[in-house]
Amino acid sequence: MQRETTWVAPDAVAPSGEPGGRPGHDPGAIAPGVSDPGAVGLADPTASGAHFAAAGVAVARGDDPWPDTSGSDSAAAGFEMLEPVGATGVLDGGFELLRGNFRLLFGLTAAMFLPLQILDLFVMIGSGTTPEVDGPVLFAAFGTLGTTSAISWLVLALRVMALSLLGLTAGLIVGDRLESRSRSHGQVLRAAGRRWWVAALIPLMVVPVKVAAGCLLYVGFFFADALLMCASVVAGAEGAGPFRSVGRSWRLGWRSLGTAAGVAFGAFVISGILQLSIFVGPTLLAASFVTNESVLLVIQQISLLALLVTQPLTACIAAKAYVELRCRTEGLDLALRRRQLGLVA
Repeated sequence: MQRETTWVAPDAVAPSGEPGGRPGHDPGAIAPGVSDPGAVGLADPTASGAHFAAAGVAVARGDDPWPDTSGSDSAAAGFEMLEPVGATGVLDGGFELLRGNFRLLFGLTAAMFLPLQILDLFVMIGSGTTPEVDGPVLFAAFGTLGTTSAISWLVLALRVMALSLLGLTAGLIVGDRLESRSRSHGQVLRAAGRRWWVAALIPLMVVPVKVAAGCLLYVGFFFADALLMCASVVAGAEGAGPFRSVGRSWRLGWRSLGTAAGVAFGAFVISGILQLSIFVGPTLLAASFVTNESVLLVIQQISLLALLVTQPLTACIAAKAYVELRCRTEGLDLALRRRQLGLVA
């Protein structure tokens, strides 16, 4: 039952006989279009659409306090703390995003990387490649491993494109959360599959920039990675093409370069530690007891299954970095709160 009361603006003159208190103010008054918390439902169903608008006006004028947004659309979608959290918060958020979508991202990673691992193993055994158990972790993880055959380079290129597709998928997940959409895993995979060509073209634009920046050693690499790590995520979250995605990632990273560089460095350290513990350690241990090179190659490829963890984690960190950079440079968190409060037309 709707309670019939009169709402008076705070600057209105109190009618004669008005009870004490602030002139023209009834503590129990309800703003137009806002339902009574004690009522069972709105007397006029059409008033529900004006709820957020009236509440937003009341907040803007100072009549009501800023509401608790912990139950807002963004929080319900999985962003309980949608606000700038810094580089360490982004890294933590990457783990949380991976944990919440582990089956989807791990399954997609396994479907793409396991066939590549098997193909790479047969190529290495067939070419008589000697296992490099003491080489750089990153080069070993990406399968160069001392061979320069065309198939090995093809495997390397496919791995890079697979990581780009993972980033696009993570972008779809984040985009759905920001828009409060809910899609099944199958729908997300189909949406990512329709945009595979974008995921394939983005590395062709990003990798040459990173290679050129690598001439400045690690400083140049981290600088380029900070500016371009969100390119595939943008393609998924915003439905952009390859050129627009790369440009958008560059602008977001440039406007908050310190945060982007911190995230890029943190992701590199986490990935390196995981690869070092899962790949190099077991391989070195096996090399101490096994002398057959073919067996060592098999053990090495099994250890490279660390990619099944590090690759989706890298994609999730990039997706969280995209949200962080938008909050810092575009006020994404404030825009979502204004939209929920009805302050945006």
